[in-house]
Amino acid sequence: AYFKELNMYKEQIHLKTKAEAENKEFEPNHTTYFDPTEYVADDELSTLLKQKVTLMEHEHKLKSRELYEKIDSLTEQIKAKAFFLNAKDELITHVKEKAAEERRTSDLDPRRMRTESRENT
Repeated sequence: AYFKELNMYKEQIHLKTKAEAENKEFEPNHTTYFDPTEYVADDELSTLLKQKVTLMEHEHKLKSRELYEKIDSLTEQIKAKAFFLNAKDELITHVKEKAAEERRTSDLDPRRMRTESRENT
């Protein structure tokens, strides 16, 4: 597990360097495979490592909460856009129907029919 975690960190350094070169944001992965508290006998070091793990868990929870809040915000934005687009579609349909009705009505207008019959003769 220790070497797997070292390789993961090495890969993250590579990805961070690549992201910086491309002016992209890099979000590190804080996954832990190796639990050093299982291998350390010194109580002081064990306490420090447990505090670090607790801190990482807290940071993960905060980041997770931020992401869920962002998802909720984006979901609300999508719902608002969908409502707006639906209202727009309904308005367009209404305007088209009204225009078609006006065309039908004007086609049946006797004054227009007389003017067209005079023009045709």
